[in-house]
Amino acid sequence: MILSYCYICNSSLEGDNKSFEHIIPNSIGGFAGSYNLLCRNCNTKLGLEIEGDFAKSLNPLCALLQIKRDRKNFPHIKNLKDKDGNLYNLHNGRKPIKIKPQIQKLDSNYFISARDIKEATHIIQKLKAKEPTLEIDNWEQKLVETKTRMREPLHFQLNFGGVNFFRTIAKIGVNSYLHLGGDRKYINTAVKYIGNPQNAHSNLIHYHVEPNPTMTLEPLEVCHCIYIKGNKERKILFVYIELFNTLSFVLKLSDNFDGDDFEKTYCIDVIEGKQVDKKITVKYPEGASPEGYKPHDEVFFPVIQSKMSRLMKVAQVQQVKMTFKDEYAELWKECQKNYDDDPINNKKQSIAFLENVTTLLNDLLNQNIKDENIP
Repeated sequence: MILSYCYICNSSLEGDNKSFEHIIPNSIGGFAGSYNLLCRNCNTKLGLEIEGDFAKSLNPLCALLQIKRDRKNFPHIKNLKDKDGNLYNLHNGRKPIKIKPQIQKLDSNYFISARDIKEATHIIQKLKAKEPTLEIDNWEQKLVETKTRMREPLHFQLNFGGVNFFRTIAKIGVNSYLHLGGDRKYINTAVKYIGNPQNAHSNLIHYHVEPNPTMTLEPLEVCHCIYIKGNKERKILFVYIELFNTLSFVLKLSDNFDGDDFEKTYCIDVIEGKQVDKKITVKYPEGASPEGYKPHDEVFFPVIQSKMSRLMKVAQVQQVKMTFKDEYAELWKECQKNYDDDPINNKKQSIAFLENVTTLLNDLLNQNIKDENIP
């Protein structure tokens, strides 16, 4: 069923009023979309009003998994802590940079650890202003640029939930249902909730837990999946939404469904950026409480913890792959700089390059990250 009007405000989707709406937000790796869902005004309003909070909640996962989005850069993760309590920002989801420089004074000597030359210059100028007698001649010659790989883990908290978060989840469900040909007459309550959550019942959307995997995954596969089911006998129409194969929700579209029984699925592999076919098994509404699970429920935490553990293992592998790719490129660029017209020299440079690549690979593999360890 192709819509010719916005499902929020009912305005006609023609000309400049059309807008491209991602089925699953691009901020978490969604790529497919439609011009037949939202008008330009509603798309912009909802993007600003609710999807910003949603993206902010899940940005750390997108960064660690290095998920491709329309924006070229991966999101930063801020305020991570090491075991000593030092704070870092993880630039582009991979490069740890200390938030504050380190300045130590031993006797009459200062030892400064800065993030770049500009910062080091600023620190030295401030020290000179504070201590005019300080000898800082030729300080640039004493600079030592270092590059080290962190061996200790950094810790961060993943916070998700809240009204705007769930409104975005509901929008994903409605987008998917309509995109897959659903009849709009069954989604009025969900549409009201997306536009204004005070207009909907409190049990419209909730967390959902499936103790067993809902689908078969390849070792390094991470998916966003939508499963829609209509059951005429039970009069229930619902959407099951699973993000990162970890966070899962159920959106009840209707409890007065009178159409033909059906099941539809939409899944994307967010690592590879492609649509995939999956057979999904979900027990709702037969097995789940109508009110859904809460994060503090005894059944909820162990399942989420297990799924999150798998997700972090995939993220580790992604981090290693991207690090190797970037550092390999740097080594190759440096090697090319040293090439000249002497074939003997070029052969030496090539051998040195291969040795450096081997060292890099061994260094990364020593972190004991193996694909087969991921269930």
